[in-house]
Amino acid sequence: MSNKTIKGKTYLKEDSTYSDGLLKKHLYCVISDPDQSDNVLVISRNRCKGHPSEKLSCILGPGDHSYIKEKSYVRFDLACECNEKKLVELSLTSKIKPFEKLKPEVLKRIQQTAKYTNAIPRGLKKYFNNF
Repeated sequence: MSNKTIKGKTYLKEDSTYSDGLLKKHLYCVISDPDQSDNVLVISRNRCKGHPSEKLSCILGPGDHSYIKEKSYVRFDLACECNEKKLVELSLTSKIKPFEKLKPEVLKRIQQTAKYTNAIPRGLKKYFNNF
């Protein structure tokens, strides 16, 4: 298990292109410490379209992170596990760009919501012990 603190780190990933040729960017956030295999729980921030269920997501807004400029939310049903070493490797190849860490109070709010939502995949709930 890594002894470096990765919890709270964020990464910006350019995923796909829009029809106008612009790249779509997503902010991914590590919300757990690594487990015995150096895997961490990762969530992504999405722009709000419509009214996301507060039971299934965590609402974020301007001021929660410098990248967030409009009302956004965490879709816990899209949470995934990722190997810490793979994140470092991807950042070295510029496939993802390390970004500023989450504020401690925002990280805690996301973690608390993750614990109480039914949307997070059952197999990922093991990371709650690493909050």
